[in-house]
Amino acid sequence: MTKWRLASDVVPLLVAVVLAGCGAPAEPAGEEPAETDAAGARETAIQFMRDAGATGLPDTGAAWEERATVLPEKPDSEDTRFRAGVWRFDVLYPMPPAETPRHAVVAFDTADGWQWKGYVDGDGEIEQIRPLERLSRDESQRIAEKFVRGSATFVFDGIADSLRLSAAIEVSQPYTWTFVFEFDSRQAGYGNRTGQMLAQVITRHEASITVEMGWISYASLDSKWDIFAQSELLAGVGLDSAVVAPTSDFTGFITEIQALLHGEALGIVNAESHADKTVDKYVFTVTANAEIQGLNGDPAAFEDLETTQWIEAWFSEPVKESFPMQVDVGKIVISRTGR
Repeated sequence: MTKWRLASDVVPLLVAVVLAGCGAPAEPAGEEPAETDAAGARETAIQFMRDAGATGLPDTGAAWEERATVLPEKPDSEDTRFRAGVWRFDVLYPMPPAETPRHAVVAFDTADGWQWKGYVDGDGEIEQIRPLERLSRDESQRIAEKFVRGSATFVFDGIADSLRLSAAIEVSQPYTWTFVFEFDSRQAGYGNRTGQMLAQVITRHEASITVEMGWISYASLDSKWDIFAQSELLAGVGLDSAVVAPTSDFTGFITEIQALLHGEALGIVNAESHADKTVDKYVFTVTANAEIQGLNGDPAAFEDLETTQWIEAWFSEPVKESFPMQVDVGKIVISRTGR
């Protein structure tokens, strides 16, 4: 188990990290420093945590697995995920509204739940957003509550003192909880309803928020309204199907389908997951023994799978370490259509 010790002094919010003693030549006077790349931002963050007194961090020269993708919703940004042992670093670039582009870095120890967040600019300067601390249920609950209070429905006409926690569910993924909040709105409906004819009636809402390793991965109101998309959830998507029982190995959408006319496999399904603000790509092999369910839980066939469908998938074997990741699936559930 990884053990951590933090220095008792408070780390300044903005510091210049100098990698002393590494033997690198000093920058010649008058020249601009080289711009920090994703790996450089990762190493700068690690050194920052070491300087703060943390132990158990990845060693210098550790073997990192790396995947870089461009998020469809942020075509001008690149998201890079690094893995080494129990450590995962997510680095997103660029991050406005800084005057100069900077990397957002999130470090997470998947074994013991330690997390750090901050920004690294091109000169190697760091703005610390979250010190290295162990992620707890209470903190995840605060993240979820802040998200609900900032959601469009609550901001529009939510009654502030009506918000209360009604349930907290520990999900099987590490450091993941689903929180259920209840609150009252002064009018019916969801989201920003400016300009709409509204029923003047106190309306009770139930918000289901899943916080996974410090990130919100699922958010709905009344199992009807997608808080992220600000649109109605389609049939089959809700707290029961998407979060609690049983927890799937994959949630995402289909990007490509290839039927196979020979062998034991029915076909190949390419899919992407955008959970925890990263993009993971998978190649699923669907065998004749795989169970496939439609939107309402009815039995379905391989031919019913379509591109852009959202699915839940359960793996029947360990994931092969490749990119895209490859794995056989034992069960697929179509949760909604369209992205």
